Amino acid sequence: MGRRAQLSLYSERSAPAFDDDLLSYLTGKRLMPDVSVLLTGILVEDSDSAALFAHAKGATVLLSRHIEETATHVLRREAPQHLGSFGDGLIRLATTTTLVRLEGGEPGDLPAWTSQLDPEDRQVLADAVAGRAEILFVQDSAFFAGTVPGIAVQTPSGLVWPLHVLELANVQATPEAWTFLGIFIPHWGSSPHWGSSELFYVCEVARHIACFYNPRESAYKLRWNTVSGARGTLTIPQDVSPGSFNFVAVAVGPSGVFWFVNGETRGKRVRLGAPPTNTSFHPFMSATSEHQISGGVHFRVVPQTLREGLIRKHWRARTVRLSDREVELHNMIGPLLRTWRRR
Repeated sequence: MGRRAQLSLYSERSAPAFDDDLLSYLTGKRLMPDVSVLLTGILVEDSDSAALFAHAKGATVLLSRHIEETATHVLRREAPQHLGSFGDGLIRLATTTTLVRLEGGEPGDLPAWTSQLDPEDRQVLADAVAGRAEILFVQDSAFFAGTVPGIAVQTPSGLVWPLHVLELANVQATPEAWTFLGIFIPHWGSSPHWGSSELFYVCEVARHIACFYNPRESAYKLRWNTVSGARGTLTIPQDVSPGSFNFVAVAVGPSGVFWFVNGETRGKRVRLGAPPTNTSFHPFMSATSEHQISGGVHFRVVPQTLREGLIRKHWRARTVRLSDREVELHNMIGPLLRTWRRR
């Protein structure tokens, strides 16, 4: 038998402040976590899923037989040393919220678009319908491919991210190694702005590097013009629709730039050097505080150059904030869930 996964459960960052507005929003609602959110919320105490459960004191948390058995199966196979912690966490969840266990739903009753999902995902959706869930919390972008009447699909970070926005670590970058992770859902689209000179900025480090969308070209642009003399532009053509989900990452290192937009990538071996000492960082607007993105936004700046694989994990989870412990857990359960889906 292979080596068991070693999941670290200690906190690597402080938990977000408790928020009365979020507590009030969740009170009285029927919530269902998918397998990933359930495991992360119980085993990774500094995760956004854990913060979600902490704010669900007045909510009803639905737990289907399929989701609980799948979570237990994953741990028994890969990290049996944490089965006790998981069981304790379920008891704690049952004492701090109204926990309701239920039998599974029937995937055949789901809308036609769900046929494109894996069987495991379809079962989760069917369980949410059977349990009359109002919100299904997931960390998998596949669930956002369509709608199920009566159920809102959200990520934990979608609700918890505002509690982190003013943290210093959220906007602090080292001079030559950093990664910007950004999500925006625009009020605008490409076609109404064709031919205009309007630009929509994703981020800019003044007098250093900027990422923006140019509707005239229906394309994203990443442009740098640095004090060290480095100059260049990368382009990713994409249309943008009102209300669409858009994920952008800019990863800068001492010897290169990597750019990720909604699954497409570009890169360039170039040394930007350190930005000017009196520079400023501007999320979702230009350095002149113009060309704002106009829509819902989340962002985070990580003081290191993230690898493409880790950026893709954030994209698939629809979040800008995965801790190292959450990534460990995702790496552990991902292959097992894919195996379970093929059964």
